[in-house]
Amino acid sequence: MKKILQTLVLALSAGILPAQNYIQNGDLETGPGVTAPLEITYATGWTITTCPTTSYSVADLFDVSSTNCQVGIPVNKWAYNVPVRAAGHRYLGLSGSSTGIAATLSALPATCYNYNLQFWVRTVDALSTNVQPNPCQPSYAAPYYTSRVQVTLYNSSNCSSLLVYDSPDIQQSGSWQSLATSFTLTPAQAAAGYNRVQFKIVRPRGAIPAPYTEGQILFMDDFSLTGNTDLTPAVTVNGAPTLCSGNAITAVGTFTGTSTPTYYDWAIAECYANGSLVTGGYAADNWYAGVPSGTYSYPNSASLACGKYYKIRFITVNGCVIWAEADQVIYLACSPAPVITGTATVCSNVSDQLCVNYAPAKFVYDLSWSPVSAATQCITVNPTTTTTYSVTVFDDRTGCKNTATYTVNVLPNDPTFLPSVTNLSTQYYNMQFAPHDLGAASQPGFGYEWIIDIMDNTFTNVLQTFNGAYPCTWNYPNPTIFIGFDGTASPIQAPCTSGGPNPGRFQYGVNYRVTRATWNNNCTWNPVSFKFNYSKPPLANKGTGTFTLERTYDTPDISQSAFFQKPQMESPQLSVYPNPGIGMFKVTLKNGMDGMLEVYDVMGKRMKTLAVQSGVSEYDLDLTEMPKGMYLINLISEGKQYQQKLIVQ
Repeated sequence: MKKILQTLVLALSAGILPAQNYIQNGDLETGPGVTAPLEITYATGWTITTCPTTSYSVADLFDVSSTNCQVGIPVNKWAYNVPVRAAGHRYLGLSGSSTGIAATLSALPATCYNYNLQFWVRTVDALSTNVQPNPCQPSYAAPYYTSRVQVTLYNSSNCSSLLVYDSPDIQQSGSWQSLATSFTLTPAQAAAGYNRVQFKIVRPRGAIPAPYTEGQILFMDDFSLTGNTDLTPAVTVNGAPTLCSGNAITAVGTFTGTSTPTYYDWAIAECYANGSLVTGGYAADNWYAGVPSGTYSYPNSASLACGKYYKIRFITVNGCVIWAEADQVIYLACSPAPVITGTATVCSNVSDQLCVNYAPAKFVYDLSWSPVSAATQCITVNPTTTTTYSVTVFDDRTGCKNTATYTVNVLPNDPTFLPSVTNLSTQYYNMQFAPHDLGAASQPGFGYEWIIDIMDNTFTNVLQTFNGAYPCTWNYPNPTIFIGFDGTASPIQAPCTSGGPNPGRFQYGVNYRVTRATWNNNCTWNPVSFKFNYSKPPLANKGTGTFTLERTYDTPDISQSAFFQKPQMESPQLSVYPNPGIGMFKVTLKNGMDGMLEVYDVMGKRMKTLAVQSGVSEYDLDLTEMPKGMYLINLISEGKQYQQKLIVQ
């Protein structure tokens, strides 16, 4: 079977469908040239019948290349004007009652039971005008009546035989005519080892009309015996006739008939629109044993070149039929190839423009964006969290579509928070400020700041400011780590030192403004403020005061201060020890340089300056008079700035 499959693969690549003829040399063309009459053995594989015991000797091979007038064509010993059939140059002749001839059979498959038999015959009538006496042997000019043909399979080793065809009476005719039949073997007969097939002319079934005699003359040619299993494949390509590139090509192969395949093949080859194969084009096939079932997906078909035609072939074989094929031509259209461009990382509440580009760009496509609903080439989005956007590009001409995705990473920069009263006493009330986005504090580069202002009666002017790094003015439950705008983390101080107000205590009748601002390494200062007032404490028999709370867009204008400007990277040129410290610090400059050392509080107010000189690498910095909290050291030298945070405990 391996050899057969190799033959099939070669035949597929050449576009040839082979047919198996079990009669060897059925066209009589193979063998040496004929030089004398009664020489059937000059046709390879053909002999006078030896089974059954009766031997027949009247059989001639006629050859157009012969110079003997008795075996040459058209001159032969019976008639000189009987032409060859088709393009061959040989045929055989039988004469006389019960004359037989036998051919060699290729081994019949034990699993093949149904066969087609076909051969061609031509009669000769000495009384007809189209047949003239042969001058080589004029005695054969007497009128004969040709009868019928019997075909028998037999085993030459034991002469077991089986009659498979008994033709009808053959009518006189001046041309070649086909005799054909089908027959079925039983499993035992198929396994009987028949290796020869005999063709014998016998008497007609009826009386021989006058003036004919009983003798017969019959010419024969082109014998074939092929398997005739009822097996018809069919193929359905999903989505045909136009498919879209980038998707696997799938097909379903089915078959009908009285038997089943033992092998099948799925093949694909580049072709033209009419189905003829492209020389040197893409081609692949895969053979499988057994009965085909289900959907077949062609390997690597998702990467096939688009804009081309392909022939899909489904081929079935078994022990009887060597090749039964169904095919379908498809066109593989080019799917759009969209690519989305935009800004991959944005700050929260900052818009981003996404645009889709596609190939081939010369066509106009239908667009559909998601999760936003839009059909334009560019869209503007304003994500608050990391979001993946997609656009589907649809080609109306072919029905092909493709989808591209693009993820916009959103850096956390949400300052919003919820103020709430947590406790009322006769002396003060407590406030809690809960940020909406607690998870943002764990992001690299994220920072936030709290500012509480005491305002005048009209909420116009700031009377006093407290920064969140000084913990006695606020109550922030979690996390308990203060994140500076450059990502530096330091613990929040609690409780307050003696002499300061208790955490989260606010005075009745005083106007306050609380601000939370956020930023990160790539996003600017973003503040949110609330103003609030509790008119009076809850006193016995006097009722409870009124609490007012309102979002205000009048936020502290400190976005341009040195403390909140995005700094240059902290440099090893500048270091502070200890940090945190109680007020006395050592400032070390790695390389002595000329310049100015400045100290800023968190409000951006310059609190102290110190000149530095080339050749001096260490300076004492006294901040013992400064309130506890976070400060920024800014070194200016030769037009460059070097910054470092420090904390006074």
